Amino acid sequence: MVQNKKRKRTRNGEPRALIHLLHVVTLSMAVWSISHAYIIISTTEIDFSKDKYFKHAFENKEFLFSVWATCSQVIYFGIYLLIDVINISTKKSEQVLKIRETLYNAANFFLFSIVFPLTLITSFLFWVMYFWDKEKMYPKQLDMFPFYLNHMMHTMPLPGIILYMFSHVRKEPNKYKTLLPLVVLLILYNECVFGIRRRKGVWVYPVFNFLTFSQVQVVAAITMITSIGSHFLGYYLFNILKGVRLSVVQRLKKMEKTSALKQKHE
Repeated sequence: MVQNKKRKRTRNGEPRALIHLLHVVTLSMAVWSISHAYIIISTTEIDFSKDKYFKHAFENKEFLFSVWATCSQVIYFGIYLLIDVINISTKKSEQVLKIRETLYNAANFFLFSIVFPLTLITSFLFWVMYFWDKEKMYPKQLDMFPFYLNHMMHTMPLPGIILYMFSHVRKEPNKYKTLLPLVVLLILYNECVFGIRRRKGVWVYPVFNFLTFSQVQVVAAITMITSIGSHFLGYYLFNILKGVRLSVVQRLKKMEKTSALKQKHE
């Protein structure tokens, strides 16, 4: 009879080494994408001070929505990597378990309140405006950024966040409690964008120069509404993923039982 060795698993039942690798890879990609973009900007030979289209955008790059979204992803992925470090480097105790549970709850709350809505809206708005008018949204001057970097900031994060939602979240936080931080953040962001316009007379986004002030206000309002809508969409998506995960887990358990019975009779 062959003994079936159990693999080390997380509290949620996934192979521990695979989950650790996922945390390292996703955090590394988020950090690398935003740092690589800043390195390219700071080392390029292009003098953006002479380019009216880009001068103000690069002076206020910290207020780009995609930068805020990427920073939220870094924080979110970083929380799970911190949990890994705690699991590996500390002995199990009541205090450690409480800290770990607090971090799990914080990550889940942050996912539904900030990370998923910002990630979804960043991807959606960028590609809608990109296909609407590529030259205005992504003119030739931006070819200095490699194509893969653009996808790493505007395309790849969304599947990664959905993967985390599928594999890590067991119970979603209250949807109305997570809505408040998102609304506060959106108000703060709009205040930053319009505040820069009032103080400096420039827009953070060069594409806004092709719109009237009223049109920019409409875009801001649509962004807020769609962001709030994406917040509730996150909960709807999670319920679908939860059903899929339950089906997958049941099937895997059935396969394990079948395999164990075969090995027992060998």
